[in-house]
Amino acid sequence: MTVAAPRIRMLIDGQFIESTSSHWQNVVNPATQDVLAQVPFATPSEVDAAVASAKEAFKTWRKTPIGTRARIFLKYQQLIRENMSELAHILSAEQGKTVPD
Repeated sequence: MTVAAPRIRMLIDGQFIESTSSHWQNVVNPATQDVLAQVPFATPSEVDAAVASAKEAFKTWRKTPIGTRARIFLKYQQLIRENMSELAHILSAEQGKTVPD
């Protein structure tokens, strides 16, 4: 039985959206050749929307005090540490390396 690989949505302006692209790339586990997922080649309008969103977000981010920025990145670090095992397995499958690597 063949299971279709999931298609990854794009994050634009804080929302996960389905790409309208007709060009998708397989993410392959190099150790097994299994297709893990498919990622879109963003359309020009999707790229424009992402860039516009980033420009808009930067207007407030650049005014964010360094202490607030540091707290955000410390929280990000905490989330990575809390999910280290899951992240290691995802990266292992994507890169074809063993989990200890």
